[in-house]
Amino acid sequence: MGMSANLSDLVDLLLRIRPYASIAHHLPGRVRLKIGLGVLGALKGMPLDLRLADLRAFQGIGEVRVNMAALSAVVSYDPSIVPNDFWRQCLTLADADLREMVARVLRPL
Repeated sequence: MGMSANLSDLVDLLLRIRPYASIAHHLPGRVRLKIGLGVLGALKGMPLDLRLADLRAFQGIGEVRVNMAALSAVVSYDPSIVPNDFWRQCLTLADADLREMVARVLRPL
């Protein structure tokens, strides 16, 4: 299954940050991720808030807010498009399975 460059970039970002991320709070339509300080090295100087803002380029993703002082990010999403377990799977699936799942769920705007 082919992925657009934007989708491929998003998966690459998820693969970089997920060793440092955990779900702090989750309600259908809103997830708060805690992000460890090590993510700064993993992103090699790229600002996390700008990178996570790329999520808004996909259907079903609403507001993305990053609070670097609290090392957290809040993502609002449409649970009728993005399944509730999508976020847990982003953190736990094997790399190839993550690519397949993201390509199946997210569609560019």
